[in-house]
Amino acid sequence: MPTAVVLDSQFNVAATYPSSEFKFQEASGFKDNRFVADLNLTPAAGQDYLYLLVYTTQQDVAKTTMVPPPAKVYAKATGKQPPAINDIEVKHSLNGEVIVNATTSNGTKFIGLPTTVFSSNKASKQVGTVQSVVNSQAVNTAVDKDTETYFNQAVTKALKAKDINKAMNLVNEAERLGLKSPRQTFLKQVSLK
Repeated sequence: MPTAVVLDSQFNVAATYPSSEFKFQEASGFKDNRFVADLNLTPAAGQDYLYLLVYTTQQDVAKTTMVPPPAKVYAKATGKQPPAINDIEVKHSLNGEVIVNATTSNGTKFIGLPTTVFSSNKASKQVGTVQSVVNSQAVNTAVDKDTETYFNQAVTKALKAKDINKAMNLVNEAERLGLKSPRQTFLKQVSLK
């Protein structure tokens, strides 16, 4: 679970975004489950750089997040009634992936920075979207054999139906739970073709 701090060009704290600012987004398309926050920042006049520091705290690592199982996500994506399956409790981890997308914009929104007007010879700069993806090794709890069997069968069924995307999503979800055999099942089935 990330926390973000924006530093000005002198490395002074300009803005802080606690973990509560990052909202959970379910997997969709090719994007896994993730925490997302949009930061719309513009440097002050004469400021050449903004720095973004992303970290986690011990309090956030001790928490968990409820993640919908792949069957629910797939049902929602295909417009079907989601099955009555409980969500999976995922423990937070010190490990993770951070994706930062920066885009320029004509808007000027000063967050935590001096609100002086840009000089006419300076172009505006914006630092944008910050995404932290739930880590694929974030879960360290034991998963029962039935769950592993479910994933293996679901991967095989998806591949037989020639639905590679569904199979890969199932493999990714299984790996987040700490399961290794669904990937092996996937590779074995693909190599047979």
